[in-house]
Amino acid sequence: MLLKVLSNAKGVSTLSKEDMLEQVTICVDRAIGYYMADNKLTREQMADQMHMSTNTLRWKREGKNEWALSEILELSEIVGKTPDELTGFKELVSV
Repeated sequence: MLLKVLSNAKGVSTLSKEDMLEQVTICVDRAIGYYMADNKLTREQMADQMHMSTNTLRWKREGKNEWALSEILELSEIVGKTPDELTGFKELVSV
């Protein structure tokens, strides 16, 4: 779902859908990692905050499972970033 939203956005760079999804995954993973480190959270505690299993969170962070838009919105609230900041969307959009 998130990939569909990104690929239909106006002004999106010429990255392939796969490359775009990889960049989003990297940005989201980085934000989660910083949030966990800053708050001294374990993977289990972070997964609990996201209402998902530890394995599901790991697969999403690794890019094996795609993030749902609702999960991005929830995660944005948890880590205190806008969805654009969290996903790196502004960097994917051409000026």
